[in-house]
Amino acid sequence: MAAVFLLNGQGTAGLVFGGLALLTAWVFSLWREQIQLATRLLGVSAHGLAANSGIITTTVLLNLAALLAVLPLGAFLGGLGEVPCAAGLGMGWVRPVASLL
Repeated sequence: MAAVFLLNGQGTAGLVFGGLALLTAWVFSLWREQIQLATRLLGVSAHGLAANSGIITTTVLLNLAALLAVLPLGAFLGGLGEVPCAAGLGMGWVRPVASLL
């Protein structure tokens, strides 16, 4: 990208993009070992998921079962209603979050 800008006569933009490219290359060289470790960990986790393909389905089903177990409790309690201590402080996000509980 920097070369395209430089060839089109836009020196400032070419220098900015060239500097960003050099900065990116320098950061990648500093973090090379961490990036290799993350790559190996992703490979191990992908292998584990391939070997245990039912684990995602089981996790989703367990989360749905937990939700179905909590919903009757929320209906029994009748919701939280007003939250005067937090609503009075001008925290408009409290009521929507409390209604989810």
